[in-house]
Amino acid sequence: MKEMRYLQNNWITYIKQLDQIGVLPAKDAVNNANLVLKNQFIFNHPYDMEPTTTIVNFDPIKWQQSPNGDPEWLYMLKRQEYLTDLLHAFYITEKQDYLLKAKQLILEWIDQNLTLPETWRTIDTGIRLLNWAPVVKVLKEQSVLTKVEQRKIKDAVQKQVYYLKQNYIEKYDISNWGVLITTGILVYDAINNQTISNSDTEWALERLECEIALQVNPDGTHWEQSPLYFLEVWKSTLSVYAAYKQNNIAFPKQLLTSLQAMHNCAPHLIKPNHLLLQQGDTDSINIDSLYQSSGVLLDLQPVADMKITSVVDFILVELYHHQGIKTFLKKQAPTSTPIANLAFDSPITGNYYWRSNWSNVADYWHIYNGTLGSGHGHAALGHIDLALNGHDILIDPGRFTYVDGTERRYLKSVGAHNTIEIDDHPFTKPADSWKFSEVGLPLNNTVSHQKDIDLTSITYLEHPDDSQSPIVTRHFIWLRAFKIMVVLDAIKAPGKHTIKMRYNLAPNLTVSQSQEQPIKLADGTFNVQLFSSVQKHFLKRSLFSLRYNQLTHLNQLEFCQNIKDYAVQYTVLAEHNNLKQVKTVKVTQSGEPNKIVQPEKCSAFEIVLNQNDSLLITLQWLNTFIGRKLYLVNGHPAYGTLNIIYLHNGKETHRSHLI
Repeated sequence: MKEMRYLQNNWITYIKQLDQIGVLPAKDAVNNANLVLKNQFIFNHPYDMEPTTTIVNFDPIKWQQSPNGDPEWLYMLKRQEYLTDLLHAFYITEKQDYLLKAKQLILEWIDQNLTLPETWRTIDTGIRLLNWAPVVKVLKEQSVLTKVEQRKIKDAVQKQVYYLKQNYIEKYDISNWGVLITTGILVYDAINNQTISNSDTEWALERLECEIALQVNPDGTHWEQSPLYFLEVWKSTLSVYAAYKQNNIAFPKQLLTSLQAMHNCAPHLIKPNHLLLQQGDTDSINIDSLYQSSGVLLDLQPVADMKITSVVDFILVELYHHQGIKTFLKKQAPTSTPIANLAFDSPITGNYYWRSNWSNVADYWHIYNGTLGSGHGHAALGHIDLALNGHDILIDPGRFTYVDGTERRYLKSVGAHNTIEIDDHPFTKPADSWKFSEVGLPLNNTVSHQKDIDLTSITYLEHPDDSQSPIVTRHFIWLRAFKIMVVLDAIKAPGKHTIKMRYNLAPNLTVSQSQEQPIKLADGTFNVQLFSSVQKHFLKRSLFSLRYNQLTHLNQLEFCQNIKDYAVQYTVLAEHNNLKQVKTVKVTQSGEPNKIVQPEKCSAFEIVLNQNDSLLITLQWLNTFIGRKLYLVNGHPAYGTLNIIYLHNGKETHRSHLI
């Protein structure tokens, strides 16, 4: 016992040193721990799945009664992550009060919940075991627990493991729930041996290997289409790795390979402002501490020029329990970018990312056309996120709540995303908080990265069970040399229809109210022009949520037009001084110079850059099988599905064949 205390005191000194140099800042943990001492709770950890914004006085604690009506609040309470804040506060202050409170809360949970497994959930039980693991270890090392209390906790852990095994269903193999269940068992066993049986640990490891093999793709992406739950799977699996590494337990090679892939995928999910990309059920949060901790554990260098803050995550540091973090961070000062490609194409998930560099003034975009994923997925086929010079322009509006109702269903809907809706009949329709009554079908994605141009073309079928279903193709053309984004839509919809095309604008952008084009967007320091071939548009107020339980508004541009059978439309966005004008150009067919061609056969528009230079973009959507296959655009010959013709003083200098 004396040796244990000595080692623990060495570790306490080390944690204090990390706090002093800013690598492991303890201020927030100590503040939260002081609230918990008084049974006051706020769930605002960086990676909380359902964070809260207000402090709730919950004295005495009523374990089965939510103080605000949201069951998620109780789930957060029962996960007991605040125990790790109490532990962190003890390290910094060496005050036993924090450990005594941690002990009280663990035993109180046991006394008031252990005989009520019908009030448990598997995900919360797994998370709770992980949070208990380091705290129970320190409580024993510091002689805070009596032998009777140790046996009581051991019995409670065994009962929870039994519950997890008995209630594990096949569905969990492809759910973050499964990962959070099994990692809780594995971490607790690694930190507190001789508590969980070998057979139970072997079962949990076998399940974790299956879960990660099914859920994490070779490129590191996660199938649930939600970066937040990508983080949960990544962090909890890293926790197992940290605990195993510290305790010299062999870690499966394939799991390590998946963790490395997730580490390399993660930077592409971070926008230039260092906040997590909002997709599906995801909050806008900073993940520097998780990314940095992953690099420490996996011995991987951070991306150069990304300016990741030198902070680490307390729970991962505590599980790793290795006094080499300061040295590692100094050694790992980035000298070269390990991720060579600024483009990250994930055809497995239908997500495509690109950035101009890793600085906070980069251009960045994300395009989505993939499977829906889990209930955390949103109706967002053909959605685009866009940042120019580090400024958010087009964004996703977030999630706000899991309580079924108007806000939840709206934020999951087609109408809340930068997509197209035909006849007010959305291609994917939420049925409730988690399920859908109808789902669109992504058909094809094509990617091309050329010298100065990046193209992502996506196609989806609106209503797979309808033989007359509209088919939508969106060509996203990034003109890298001019920092211009072009969205070119081609829609086949038999009969007469009304099309709505929507763009959610970053909440700090003001919008010119004029119906004239271009539409001017400004945030005070940065100005953007938006041109559209669809003249009729409306400016609407729409919901926006940066984090769970937080709701504000943003401006949404909605463009409307009536069509028959076919439609070709474009949107062009660029910094205000990067282009002068955008205009539709008439097209004729070779051999019939006086006959204007229908847009579905061949359409074109001109982006005027300045007085002397412009770009002609031509689209031959439908195959030409009647008449000549060559078309003329302002006298310039055009052939091929998608082309860009570069002009100087009206004369062609060169062209790019995209498709």
